[in-house]
Amino acid sequence: MQTFKWFFIIFLFFSASLPAAGQESAPSQRYENIMAGNTVVALFDKETLRYEKATYQNEQLLGVWIKTFPSDNDGSYNLNRYLFRLHEREMILVDTLEYSSNGELLRQTSHPYTSAWTRIFPETVSEAWYIAVTQYAKNNAGKLQKEYKERMNGNEKNNRNVFSVVANFLGI
Repeated sequence: MQTFKWFFIIFLFFSASLPAAGQESAPSQRYENIMAGNTVVALFDKETLRYEKATYQNEQLLGVWIKTFPSDNDGSYNLNRYLFRLHEREMILVDTLEYSSNGELLRQTSHPYTSAWTRIFPETVSEAWYIAVTQYAKNNAGKLQKEYKERMNGNEKNNRNVFSVVANFLGI
């Protein structure tokens, strides 16, 4: 009888996780197209798009992974992590991941944050990236800002040292 109960519980669990008859689960669209005219020039990852605090300035940046494809069209691709300055129209490349056509990671490169920021010029692919990413961020500002504030509050709590905890306790 005990075995039957466990079987029944497991059956219910898996049944609840399946879509109802006649319903298909909608595929999640992780990537958003970046268009230049009528051409998709890249994709950006909506799940990793987030506001970040600049390391050396009191500035809020927009970080995102952008997926690009080499011109030889062999199925390989690159994921590049960029930070965008929202008021200066500048960007900086932080990380690059190169993948083969079967999804195997070939190379990973980290770029120093201290390298120079690149200006975003009109009618360039970089401008298409900037427009797509910042427009998506504007359309989802409430959600992104809330997540940013929660992350910053969590970091402040996690970065406290013994002296700040005692000072907070004593009210100084």
